[in-house]
Amino acid sequence: MVLSKDTIRSLHNDTKTLKKVQELRNINDAKQAHNQKVSLNSANERRQARRDISKLTAKEIEADEAMEEKVRNLEVEQAKLKAGYVDYEFADPQLSLLPLVNFLCSSLKSLCETDCPICAKKILVGDPTELANLYKVSTSTLGEGASKEAKRAEKEKRKLRGMRPIRVFCGCYYHYKCLDVLMTEPPFGKACAGSCFGDRPVHHPDYPDDKKILERAYSNKNAREREIADAAMCF
Repeated sequence: MVLSKDTIRSLHNDTKTLKKVQELRNINDAKQAHNQKVSLNSANERRQARRDISKLTAKEIEADEAMEEKVRNLEVEQAKLKAGYVDYEFADPQLSLLPLVNFLCSSLKSLCETDCPICAKKILVGDPTELANLYKVSTSTLGEGASKEAKRAEKEKRKLRGMRPIRVFCGCYYHYKCLDVLMTEPPFGKACAGSCFGDRPVHHPDYPDDKKILERAYSNKNAREREIADAAMCF
């Protein structure tokens, strides 16, 4: 967690909340000195103490979630600044080729020797023909009457498209298929294993920054697969 005035204030509030919860629990659990089987406080007082604990807990959970979202957004913004990320929808256009040439020289020149942090294979394929097909959109539709050669060629194209280099906010490059596995399968929130040697999770605009959303999507995907498997067993 980033140490700031907000985090220090949050820790102070957590301490006060824990103290208050402990006091309410004492009201609910206290027993009479001469008879440990009899409660020291009335049923109404104990009931009210339990209600107050529930309210404080719910309020604290809401505050923690808000703080987690704030810290997560701060991490994303810091990763964007470190990588020089620009939102071109709101950026002012520069009428010069110099920024583009500088980017090509500083960032893309080293890609030929860069390895994917996940599979350890070269980010760029060596065959120029395959390199040209990385971003080629397939316009053919294969029907049931398509030949085996055509189906095999289409399968190879889909496999090749999974080798597209994708740049994340920290500036490292991953193969598309490797990044997709990293972002959509547990454990979520892994730190980048690329050349940046960062200790922050990988962020990319195509994937949610909230781990809970990724976990929910993974659980729903597994649930659908189980339902399909159960339905297949019935038939």
